[in-house]
This record gives sequence, structure tokens and C-alpha cells, in this order.
Amino acid sequence: TDAQEALDVAFLCAGQSRGFTKTPPELMREWIGGSPEGVRDAAVFGVRDADKTLSGVVMTGVYGDGSEKGPVAWVRMVAVRPDRQNRGLGRALVRAAIAHGKRCGATRAFLAADDENKNGVHLYQSLGFVPKMDEEEIAMWRRRP
Repeated sequence: TDAQEALDVAFLCAGQSRGFTKTPPELMREWIGGSPEGVRDAAVFGVRDADKTLSGVVMTGVYGDGSEKGPVAWVRMVAVRPDRQNRGLGRALVRAAIAHGKRCGATRAFLAADDENKNGVHLYQSLGFVPKMDEEEIAMWRRRP
């Protein structure tokens, strides 16, 4: 139920990013219930309104333990219901994902944004992520201060 509710939030954002239409329920259940292959300490954080409606969600976990640069907090699928956007929920979710990564030993953070997701890219840059352009996706890195 939680997995489907989280995906419903993402699907509401489908017009903002191509990635929100491709996430299967099994993937969300895997992130809620454990850790996908190659990722440890997977977690899904959500924000609920006073009426208990799930308004936003983010998936996160840590990978790259063997890297000489240190482990990476992966911030994945940040989604906020369109009618609840521009209230700081996305910022709070990304900060929660980064804090989780730090608690789990990550020394930097990574996320990818669809090149069509202008609002998301602006948010991530305001939080210190630096873009590296690709054809359809923007890889963004944030180093620990």
C-alpha cells in the first residue's frame, strides 16, 4: 500500500519528468523493504499533510563504498504532488535524503534530473548540486562541505 501510494505521487508529476512514468511498483517496494542491488541503507521518506495525504516522497540509499572518493548518498525520485509544490517540501525531502546519507557514512551525494525538469534542476542547484550535462539527463553531484 505504501509503495503504491508513493508511486501515485510520482505519477501525478509525470508531466514534469519522464522518469516518473517508468517506475514499477516492485522497485518502490524494494526500496521501502530493503536495499536494491549495489545500494545499502535504502530508505524512502515521505511528507504527509494534516489530512494524512502523502504529499511528497524521495528514495535514497548509499553506494560506492569501495570508491577512493568515499561513499555516495543517492537521492532518487524526488516527487511532490503538483498542488503541493512551491511550499518547501521538495527541499525538505532532499535534505532528509542527504542527512540520511551522512548518517550512513556518505561523503558526497548524487542525483540525476531529467533535462525537462527545470524546477527540479533549480532546486538541486540551490542545494549545492553541480550539474554535468548528458543527452537527456543531468547528473548532479554535491560534495560534503
